[in-house]
Amino acid sequence: MIPGALSTINNIAAAVTARTGATIADIAGRERRHSDARHIACYVARKMTRYSLAQIARFFQQRDHTAVMYAIQKVRLRSRAEPDFAALVDAIEREAAT
Repeated sequence: MIPGALSTINNIAAAVTARTGATIADIAGRERRHSDARHIACYVARKMTRYSLAQIARFFQQRDHTAVMYAIQKVRLRSRAEPDFAALVDAIEREAAT
């Protein structure tokens, strides 16, 4: 583990829950209705930390690193297509950085 990374990933999870209304348990769960929150959390964690894909997957209780890869791809594509979604992701990144 990277020193200080755990607090950063906790900040990311807190920012996602604050902006999306999902709980930490929701993000770590498998329900489709929380997939946006889960995908954003994985995307921001990869962007803002030095965790590997596998480490991010373990933190968010995903099957494996490919689930994180999929989440990152979905957030990138949706951010390009939907300005409101991109603004949400940016807001979460800013909030997690503080």
